[in-house]
Amino acid sequence: MEVAGVGGGVSAVEEAVFLTRFASKAYSLQRRSEFSAQSVVVGRAMANPNIGTILPTIAESIHGTDQVE
Repeated sequence: MEVAGVGGGVSAVEEAVFLTRFASKAYSLQRRSEFSAQSVVVGRAMANPNIGTILPTIAESIHGTDQVE
């Protein structure tokens, strides 16, 4: 299962790291071209091969009934 989180702050980046315990890949979507989290937090996350980033992007909607499709 792949998951995505929205945001570039400390909580969002740490959550992406946490989600890799349950998902094969965790993507972090951020509207800016860089994260606002401290560089040490971002560096730790980017060292994890199961984390991907999609920068810059804006999540405009989420579709699905019982799950995201």
